Order: sequence, then structure tokens, then C-alpha cells
Amino acid sequence: MVKLQRYYDLAVAEPAKRTTHVEDLHGVTQVITGQGTSFGYPLISGLGSQLCHYIEDHLFPLAGERIPTEAELEVVRVHMEAMRLVLQQKLEGEGGPIGQKLVSGLALVIKKVTAPPSFKLE
Repeated sequence: MVKLQRYYDLAVAEPAKRTTHVEDLHGVTQVITGQGTSFGYPLISGLGSQLCHYIEDHLFPLAGERIPTEAELEVVRVHMEAMRLVLQQKLEGEGGPIGQKLVSGLALVIKKVTAPPSFKLE
């Protein structure tokens, strides 16, 4: 989690290098995803997988086109906070109802951030 936080902080602080830091975030998230279940925290693996897919589907395609926005990085931050919560509360296994709420709530955050802007007919 320390490396994940470090790369997130760098991505926020250095917009010009944001794409590189997002790649680093993705690599660390893949490691966390692989290790969560091994240590009795499949919910961590699930949250990590959800974050990896978000990065792969929504941030990697931006490379070369534009820099990910702070709102798009906010999805990374809330996933990190959710992972910390799982560890602090020792939510082993799937986390029960709390785990389900975390996963579904984060899915809504992703949906909100990635939804195309609505347009108005004037």
C-alpha cells in the first residue's frame, strides 16, 4: 500500500509525468491483486482487480491523447482508501455486506467518472 500511495501522490503532483505514474500504479495494483487472496483477503484482490480494469479500460487508452484528470485519479484514491479500510477492519474473506457495499459503491464511482458528458439541446 505504501508504494501505491507513493505513485498516486506522484501522479497528482506531477501532471506531466502522470501517464508514467499511472503505469506504475497499475503494476503495484497487479501485485496487490495477486497477493490479497493468498493472505486471506480476497476482497482486496477483488478491489485490486476492479482498479486494474479501470486503469486498463479508461486510463491507458488516454496515453498519447491527454493526461488523466484529477477526477479520473480520484477513482484510484477511493480504491486505495477502500483497501485500507479492508485491512484496518480485518475484513477477511469477501467482507460480507460491507464488502459488497464497497465493491458496488466503487463501481458507481467508476461509472460516474467514465460516463460520457451529457449534452443539452439549446
